[in-house]
Amino acid sequence: MYDPFNIPVNYKGKELEFEARLQSVGYTHRFLVNVEGTELVFERDEESQYRAIIPHDHRGKEPDKALLQAIALAIQTL
Repeated sequence: MYDPFNIPVNYKGKELEFEARLQSVGYTHRFLVNVEGTELVFERDEESQYRAIIPHDHRGKEPDKALLQAIALAIQTL
């Protein structure tokens, strides 16, 4: 596991930052991103685009899909 870093995200005209960690998994990797107090997993799908995975035990309100897309796009550009 690597040290935490911040991902800058432009969302609805605001510059936000989300703490993230890069995690190696087998021959690939994924990003663990803290979004509103919940650690979400961003990993590549079959088309090599990043997708968000919400934990099964998540009980609160689901994060805004547009926000998750903005984070995925920011990760893609890293």
